[in-house]
Amino acid sequence: MVVCLILCTVFAILFGELFNRKFPGGYFFRTLFVMPYFAMDSVVGIVWKTLLLNPSMGLNYYICKFFGIQPIDFFGKHSLITVMILIIWQWAPFFFLIIIAGLQNIPDDVTESAKIDGANGIKRLVSIDIPIIKKHIVTAMTLGLINILKVFGLVYVTTQGGPGVSSANLPYLTYRTIFYDWSVGKAAAIAVITVVITLFITQKFFNATNKDE
Repeated sequence: MVVCLILCTVFAILFGELFNRKFPGGYFFRTLFVMPYFAMDSVVGIVWKTLLLNPSMGLNYYICKFFGIQPIDFFGKHSLITVMILIIWQWAPFFFLIIIAGLQNIPDDVTESAKIDGANGIKRLVSIDIPIIKKHIVTAMTLGLINILKVFGLVYVTTQGGPGVSSANLPYLTYRTIFYDWSVGKAAAIAVITVVITLFITQKFFNATNKDE
C-alpha cells in the first residue's frame, strides 16, 4: 500500500511535469495515460489476466514464444508485484489529474523568473514546483490512499489473494475471513483496522501540511 502510494505520487509528478509542456501529440498521450483510471478495477484485472499476462494464451505467451523463452506466470510466481503494478497503473492517473491542475495554476511570472535564474529541470521541480503544489500533492495522496485501500475487484479476479495470502489486501482479507472462514468478529476487526489506518495516515498528511503554514 505504502509503495503504491509513493510510486503513484512520483509518477504523477513526473508525468505532470512532462504533459504540462506543449509538444506534438501531447493531448493524445495525456488521454492515453489517464484512460486506465476510468476503468473498473475488476475489468482491469480481467483484461490483464486473460488477454495480456496469461501464460497460456495471452500476449505474454506469444511474446515469450517469439523470443523462445518460457512464458512467465506473473499472477502465480510474482502475484504481489504484479498486483501492485496494476494498482499503480490504474490509480497513478488519478494522482496525475490533481497534480497537473496544480502545475497549470503556477503563475507564468514564477516560471519565467525560474528560467532567468537558471532553475531548469530537476532543480526547478524540487525548489519551485513541488513547494507550490504541495497542497495538491497532499490532496492527491489523501484521496489516493482511500481509493487504493479499498481496491477489491482487482485482487479478487486476478489472484484471490494468493498464493496463500501473499497478495491479499485488507478489503480482500475482510471478504475472505467472513465468507470463507465464517468469522464475523475477525472480519469486523480487520475492517475497523482498515478505517483506523486510513484516518491515521490522513490526519498525518493534514498535520504535515498545516505545520508549514
